[in-house]
Amino acid sequence: MPALVLFKRRYRIASDDLHLPALWLAGLRLFGAVVVLVYLIQVEARSHPECKVRHGFAALLGCVAFVGAIGAVGAFIIAVDSTRGLVLQRDARRTARKLLEIGLACFPVELLLGGLCVWAAWWGGSETCRREGGDLVLLRVAATLTAVAYGATGIFAIMILDAHGGKAKLREPLRRGETLEVPLRDVSLEDRARLASLCHCACRVIAGCACGLLGKAPADDHATHTDRTPRGKRLKASAALWEVAELWSDWCGALDAVPSDLVAGMALVRARQKQGAQKWPYRSQVHAKAVKLDPSDERLETLQYFATYAFAVYGIEMSCARNPCRGLVACGRGLNPCSKGNLDDAALDYDSRDAKVLFFDNEAAPNSRVPVAVMHDAARGVIIITCRGTMSLEDCLSDVTCADIALSSFQEPRFEECPFEREPRLEGRAHAGMASIAFNTLPLVLPHLDKTSEPIVCVGHSLGGGVAQLLAFFLTKARPQRDVSCVAYESPGTLVDPATARAMDAFCLSSVLADDLVPRIGVPQLFGLRDACVDGLCKCKVPKWRALASLAARYPVCDKLLDENNEEASALSEACCQLLKDEAREDLRTPQILCVPGRIVHFVREQKERHNVSAFLTERDHFDSLVVSATLMTDHFPWKVERAIADARAPPASRRLRTAATAVVAAQRLSPRDDATAAKPTTEPEAEAEAAVERPGFTRKLSSFLFGEQEPVADSEIAVRASDNI
Repeated sequence: MPALVLFKRRYRIASDDLHLPALWLAGLRLFGAVVVLVYLIQVEARSHPECKVRHGFAALLGCVAFVGAIGAVGAFIIAVDSTRGLVLQRDARRTARKLLEIGLACFPVELLLGGLCVWAAWWGGSETCRREGGDLVLLRVAATLTAVAYGATGIFAIMILDAHGGKAKLREPLRRGETLEVPLRDVSLEDRARLASLCHCACRVIAGCACGLLGKAPADDHATHTDRTPRGKRLKASAALWEVAELWSDWCGALDAVPSDLVAGMALVRARQKQGAQKWPYRSQVHAKAVKLDPSDERLETLQYFATYAFAVYGIEMSCARNPCRGLVACGRGLNPCSKGNLDDAALDYDSRDAKVLFFDNEAAPNSRVPVAVMHDAARGVIIITCRGTMSLEDCLSDVTCADIALSSFQEPRFEECPFEREPRLEGRAHAGMASIAFNTLPLVLPHLDKTSEPIVCVGHSLGGGVAQLLAFFLTKARPQRDVSCVAYESPGTLVDPATARAMDAFCLSSVLADDLVPRIGVPQLFGLRDACVDGLCKCKVPKWRALASLAARYPVCDKLLDENNEEASALSEACCQLLKDEAREDLRTPQILCVPGRIVHFVREQKERHNVSAFLTERDHFDSLVVSATLMTDHFPWKVERAIADARAPPASRRLRTAATAVVAAQRLSPRDDATAAKPTTEPEAEAEAAVERPGFTRKLSSFLFGEQEPVADSEIAVRASDNI
């Protein structure tokens, strides 16, 4: 910090980010110089004294070697100088900026020398003095390596320095003391429009690379939106991109920071959050008032039972990710000419084999629709409505629409087919995108729900979890005489206001795994993380590279990274945070607080044994702040959530079958036998022989699954049943 300014251009890299690129360039230039020197010593020194062409080319190679050596020394000095000083002390790295300007100014000369070397080695020279055999090969290799080194240097400089950066528009920085300062810049409407265009280009690239499997990119009409567009009307896909651009601009504000500064700030926040983590009994922090649940608790059984239905609607891709064998079987069923529907229909039918699929709509649209299925579970006597989570670009745009909307707006006359009474008015606010999706889903599922009077259970994961919770809320208003409940997994943290969330505790049950990002993320949480990053950068007492290196430590020592008693740094942090708040958009100065509804079950893993999972009934305020962790993204994956719930329900003595011999014994115990045989101890060779006879092979199981000869029993189910018998 601040961003590097060269030739009156602002780039997206700071002077303290040059150590690794400079070391790479120093090694590359040194290698090229050594290769050229080896050629000069071994070949050109033995050249014919009357061949002037070869002497001239030797002089050219000598210049190349000299320039390469000087460039290597300069790059090494830049690498050393860029590691000096703190993050906010840019004057300590003044030498690195000057050397970089000199190197970029001389770079065209180096490119010219490299081009002359390549031309002389491949097409130049004299017919009488042309090199032959190994000398010619070595010459061409040396010249080509030199040109490639210079070309790679140019490409790397363009990628790192971002040659398309805008003109520098700097302001007077905030200062406290003699050395600490926070640089500031101007943020214009053009910057937000440019960022929205970049978001749209990224969507188009992702959609093209995925060949349409992740949905299609939105229309490029975000230019029609301005900073005066009401947030409640930003429900189109293009408006969602503008919302992302505007939120990012307000998040960074006038702070002249680069991406590496934000990563370093998050590393410092992580160091603060990990204080005393060595003494935690679990890998994640547990709320002080959390109540530990017994493995046989009814809520855990409910979460495990309905997890299958929540993840089944994802389709064939998620089925293969959760269990490759089951995904292969679902593919076989979907490709069967006698089957109805596509691969997603086959995966849904196979993964929810205990329930009958009554309705399945696989359409997705930003802030309008998500795939939804209605199933009848005869075993429990309930109607299950499952909503799919984030699986396409359309779903991502629905997620990032962070505007909130009043629930009473769906009772307005413009909604002609409102399924519930317009009076009394609904109170509270909710996520605009998910509330619109839930309201649009009501007409699709109500015809199937009205055919029976059985209880209704709405389930979903991630985006689908938020839609399922709001759908259950709307169903309680549309069908007050029906028994409606909801089971949500890793639902978004920006769903409803606290008062509505408390009202939904009566019929909603939610799960959160460890340090999952999604249930904690929201506009207030993002601004809180920004303030924590700014405070950490102001109080940081080590260079940026050491702050970034702390990410590799499992338990970083906060006292070695931060100076909490520095009064000047504290004053600078407070002034910077207040400035960012004052210059933010008016509705973001005090953003609406939204949270996760329902009773929340928090799953955490033990510190020593990661397979041992404990479940806690946790207060809602435990998820009011973001946790910087290595698993904040992976804890959201469906197969991780499903496995954690299964581990939490298993008794401690049988949570994992450690060896293959134990698994064979478990399969042996599942086989039917009389009391005399069960009482007789079985040796390990006998168990292996019986297992080989009784357990069918994969081909037999696959054929039986495809043609319906018998009900499949997965290996994971064998392990779970065996653990219950132990």
